[in-house]
Order: sequence, then C-alpha cells, then structure tokens
Amino acid sequence: MSWFDDVYKEYEKKAQDDPLPGKGKPLPQSSLTGDVLDRTIRNANYLPPWIKLQHEIRDELNQLLKGQPSAYEENIELINNKIRKFNLSCPPSFQKRLITSANLPEQLKQWE
Repeated sequence: MSWFDDVYKEYEKKAQDDPLPGKGKPLPQSSLTGDVLDRTIRNANYLPPWIKLQHEIRDELNQLLKGQPSAYEENIELINNKIRKFNLSCPPSFQKRLITSANLPEQLKQWE
C-alpha cells in the first residue's frame, strides 16, 4: 500500500461521519448545461473590457445630454474615439454607429 492509499482510507473514515451536502443526489441541471467557461466567468462577476467600455460610453452620453448643447461638439469627438475603440474590441454584431449632435438622443437608446 502507498501513502496515497493510507490518506484515502483515512478520508473515507472521516467522510462517513461528516458527509458532503448533496452526496448521492443528482447534479443540478444548471451544472450540466451551457458552456463551462461562460458559467465560470459569470460566477466570478467578470466583465470583458468591451462591456466596461460600453457602460462608460453610455454614462458619458447621458451626461452629455444633461449638459449644455454648446459643449456637444468637443465631447462628441472624444466619445466617438471611444466608440471606435469599442467597435474594434467587441463582437461584430455589437458594433455601434458614431454619434453626431443630430442623432445623439437616438444613439443613446442604442447604448442603453
């Protein structure tokens, strides 16, 4: 017998006195479906950088609409630079159009 066998036998003796919760029961359906990586990332509360950037752009658009229309043009170019960066980092189906002062309210709906 090896040392591993000794450790395992000792564990078996202790496990009979203190069984794990759910021992002998089927696994929950949520553990058997979906992608393991997606579940792990979701459980870790991880957000990909492009989603963080999406939230940042949305918040900046909200702030821009609350401000003075005279400040739109200088801020629009800064936001458009972030949109370009977002479009390069996100999946193609999530890409967004650049904003202008004319389409600002409609574009905000696309970011919410």
